[in-house]
Amino acid sequence: MAAIAIVIRKLHELVEAFSLDEAITLATLLFEVNIDFFVQRVVPTLQQDDVRITVQINDRLAGIFLSNG
Repeated sequence: MAAIAIVIRKLHELVEAFSLDEAITLATLLFEVNIDFFVQRVVPTLQQDDVRITVQINDRLAGIFLSNG
């Protein structure tokens, strides 16, 4: 929500009042408007970090399943 507030230049408190549906819709619109930026800058970074992120997610998921099982 903080990132959305920064991008749309609104107070964080105003953005926090958005419903989940409103926040998702706004985030989707922001992504669509800035697709070139995401493709050129964000996607390559995520691809470089993919393995590290996947390992961290899998470790956390394994911990959740082990503690519940």
